[in-house]
Amino acid sequence: MNQNNDKQFTQTTFEQFLNSHNSSRKTDEVEFQKLFLSLDKKMHLYHSNGYAISSFRIQDIVVYQMINNDGEILYDVDFKKWIPEGNNKEELETQNVFYAACLAVGTYNNCLSYIDPDHPEFLKNNFSLFAENMPTEVVPYYRGVIERGSFVYLDSYETARKNRNIRTMQEEERKMKEQEEEMHKNMNPPKSSRKNDKWGTSESAFINLSLFPFVMAILSIVIPIIIGIFA
Repeated sequence: MNQNNDKQFTQTTFEQFLNSHNSSRKTDEVEFQKLFLSLDKKMHLYHSNGYAISSFRIQDIVVYQMINNDGEILYDVDFKKWIPEGNNKEELETQNVFYAACLAVGTYNNCLSYIDPDHPEFLKNNFSLFAENMPTEVVPYYRGVIERGSFVYLDSYETARKNRNIRTMQEEERKMKEQEEEMHKNMNPPKSSRKNDKWGTSESAFINLSLFPFVMAILSIVIPIIIGIFA
């Protein structure tokens, strides 16, 4: 790996990452969102291959940070400890999703040491208090996992949310276009028929021509008078 790439790639533990970031800062909050999404994707990958995560201790989670050509920080996550799922696949995967949610809630609220996923009663009963310090768009997901024990991956939730937002934007765009077309229609009166256009033109021509003899008569009187004055 060359020196330039060394500057763009770092490896730390989740614990070290927490020590250098503060979830109360908006910029760091965004980074945490990206990090937890990466963690979820890697956890899902383990599950797809028949393994479950056996430790969510912050010392046992590895965080890789990479900077792309646009200067954006990208994340990848790995776990130091995992086990074969065996016959407990559904139970272990549901537990993993719940533990990952507890990790996120504790991180966003800077109270990770007070969150015990094995005794989550206080967290479940008071989730709304914790939700106040979390990104609004992910609160419904974590509420579902924490309060109702829903088994949904964060990545799946984000994909559904983005698709829903896209559909909403498309619907709003359609309505706006219809409103603009309606306004445009009301601002422009209907065009006259070909017959009416011809009648209007003929009428104007008739009026102008009918005035021509009168104007000539006036000029025949005025011009001799003017000539006589200056003669």
